[in-house]
Amino acid sequence: MFGLSWAEMLVIAIVTLVLVGPQDIPKVIKAISQAFNMAQKMAAEFKMHVAELAREVDVHELSKDLDKHLELPKLDIEKRITDTVDSDHQIRSSFSPDYQNDRFEEKVPTNQKDLALVEEKVPERRREMWEEPENIVLLEKVPSLLPPRIALRLAEEQKEWLRPSVIPPMVALHDGRRAVVAAEIGARE
Repeated sequence: MFGLSWAEMLVIAIVTLVLVGPQDIPKVIKAISQAFNMAQKMAAEFKMHVAELAREVDVHELSKDLDKHLELPKLDIEKRITDTVDSDHQIRSSFSPDYQNDRFEEKVPTNQKDLALVEEKVPERRREMWEEPENIVLLEKVPSLLPPRIALRLAEEQKEWLRPSVIPPMVALHDGRRAVVAAEIGARE
């Protein structure tokens, strides 16, 4: 009822027994029960008065009248956003097929003067560094999964790579004798 466990109620009973004493416990319990009964009666009386006031004022009719008089205009959110974003309807008209055909229709120059202007305006595409003939050869030596710029950089740096001194040199048997095959990584080519 009060959200108390049995152990907590037992502690309260023991404390009450110690503080009040065994002869006064019935008087305390009677006083507490009378206080609860009075609180319940006051709550019931308050509810009754509120219900009576509601009937007198006729809250339901009042709320209906308020709704009728204070009826808010229906909010057309889509229209309000459209008016805010595209007040002159230029964006909406850009999606019409006529607008797109007019805009993207190719205008082919007819006279020589216009053709010369068009040719001057178009810049020649700059060749990328990996499209150079000498770099194509380098790119063939590196894994193809690397991006071209990184692959070129690694291919150029490969000549400078040195074998770590902790790794023994590659040795092969030649005529029964050991011979060093490559001392550096770049020398394997």
